[in-house]
Amino acid sequence: MTVIFAIPVIGIIIWKSLSAWRPHIKTVFALRDIDCDPPNWLFGHLLKMSPDEAAFLRYLPSLDKFPKCQPLWLGPFFAYLQGYHPDFMKTVLSTDEPKDHFVYRFMRPLVGDGLLTSHGAKWKRNRRLLTQAFHFESLKTYLRCTNRSTTELLDI
Repeated sequence: MTVIFAIPVIGIIIWKSLSAWRPHIKTVFALRDIDCDPPNWLFGHLLKMSPDEAAFLRYLPSLDKFPKCQPLWLGPFFAYLQGYHPDFMKTVLSTDEPKDHFVYRFMRPLVGDGLLTSHGAKWKRNRRLLTQAFHFESLKTYLRCTNRSTTELLDI
């Protein structure tokens, strides 16, 4: 009697676990096809980094071997894609795909709940309000100042 009850319960637990991890597993398999420095099977690229903030920021993958993008593995199951080339980034940034709330959740205490970290109706409202400020006609008035500052910067 106990076995008859335990088998469906174990099946439901396995099914729920796999369905919760399905989006993550898709991402992992998609990133495995992109070339990168060989990660450690357990730690990924974490062994090449240092816990010191300055050393962590100085860690850059080999841009000569991978000039457009490279996944950075933070263990065996979590990775994010670092993009460098403008053509690659244009493709990524021009998509209408929703934001990954996992990453933005960590940014919210630093930058607040603005256009970058909000989503849904709040994001649409903020975007609609900010779009007018960055209209081409509005930015035309700053063109002379921007050109002058760029010329000064290049002359230094």
